[in-house]
Amino acid sequence: PPRRAQRRPASFWRAAMALRQARFDTGYLLTNSLSSAALFWLGRVGRRIGYARDGRRLLLTDPLPVPRPATPGGVVGIKEYYLNLARGVGLTVTETRVELFLGNDDRAFAARFYAERGVGDGDFVVGMNPGAAYGAAKCWRADYYAATADTLVREQGARVVLFSGPGEERIVEEITRLMHSTPLTVIGAGVTLQNLKGLIARCDLFVGNDSGPIQYAIAFDLPVVTIFGSTPVEYAATDYPRVRQLCAHVACAPCNHRTCPIDHRCMSAVTPEWVIREAEALLGGESERSPNGRGARRQRPGLRP
Repeated sequence: PPRRAQRRPASFWRAAMALRQARFDTGYLLTNSLSSAALFWLGRVGRRIGYARDGRRLLLTDPLPVPRPATPGGVVGIKEYYLNLARGVGLTVTETRVELFLGNDDRAFAARFYAERGVGDGDFVVGMNPGAAYGAAKCWRADYYAATADTLVREQGARVVLFSGPGEERIVEEITRLMHSTPLTVIGAGVTLQNLKGLIARCDLFVGNDSGPIQYAIAFDLPVVTIFGSTPVEYAATDYPRVRQLCAHVACAPCNHRTCPIDHRCMSAVTPEWVIREAEALLGGESERSPNGRGARRQRPGLRP
């Protein structure tokens, strides 16, 4: 249920009644809040599976113990944290790769967007997501994005696409101002999450902060370079061979601050040269090389319905 439905009593009650009418047999609580467990309980969801935390044990039919890190001071990866909910009720997990699928509307939107901006089927498209809803502490520097983008344009002949969510327009404008080439921009306020899927699926390389769009790129099996700073890289750790997760491991990180109270050294220490090296390693690992020296095009989801 939407979070705003949990903040207002009337909306909360309507959401609970909607659950009652749907007569759900089983519900997995991926959230950790007391209010979400209360919502499932009031909604008479038959089996309510979730972690026994935040005082909600009595509201769950299957209260599971919160998984603990393997080492003191460590963290439990987000994928394992959620898969443990399935394992905790006896389900066998055999496939852990995340996949996303495109509908015809997603494909049509992306095909139209790129065609209107002169991007051809043979163009090498690099997506970049410089924002993060969590806060500025998660964001790599604008001048570093600009330098990386210009290098990829110069050396790979790339068409660079800058993605931004609502409220993140300023950083995209700053990167665009600093670049010597002209990127395409996707401003989040006018693009739905469904639209975003098709736009990201068209990319041949994706570079960004630890944020939602990066997970789309990983699910579409793109070559991905993710930059970490204030948040623990172990939390989002992945063994996917086409993903590089960069973290400088400075003394004050991870701090989990939303804004850096000092000099943002964790992000400054991840240089454009480092990102370019990792991107080139990913592209160089593709099965073929194209005549102009760019990494070979992977087989991506078709954009035409």
